[in-house]
Amino acid sequence: MPITLAHFEPARLDWHAHAARAAHAAVAPPQPGPATGDSGFLALQAAYRGDGGIARGEDVAVLLSGCGGCGYVDLARSIVAGALFSFHWHETFWLPMFQFDPATMALREAPRRVLDELRGVFDGWDIAHWYVRANDALAGRRPIHLLETELPAVLTAARADRYAIDA
Repeated sequence: MPITLAHFEPARLDWHAHAARAAHAAVAPPQPGPATGDSGFLALQAAYRGDGGIARGEDVAVLLSGCGGCGYVDLARSIVAGALFSFHWHETFWLPMFQFDPATMALREAPRRVLDELRGVFDGWDIAHWYVRANDALAGRRPIHLLETELPAVLTAARADRYAIDA
């Protein structure tokens, strides 16, 4: 029997949400984060439009299987391992596509390295917003636009934001 997305709990695929909640459960009261409802989703959709867009997990799995991967299995493993981030909206998990090389669907190294800095502190929604929001540590520029040209600065900004939240 093939393993499909039906074998996974969609909320579990937002691994970052579970890790962030577990890390802060006994430490800090809930803080208001970015909008996670319809308006927040539409804002993310618009923000990522010029940078590969966002796609439903099931569509990404089909693209991965078309490139010789195992589709749902590879996608779920990458999310759970922390190599990709996703967020949950309307019973579906979504992925910003800048995390993949558009020609080969291989995971890009720069987003994974930044994710290593943000993991456990931000959930998937927070991370999605972090990449497209102007960042003071980057002179008001968006981290997503500096991944290829100024990765060390983006990593420093991510580390600073993680420590600011974690403090």
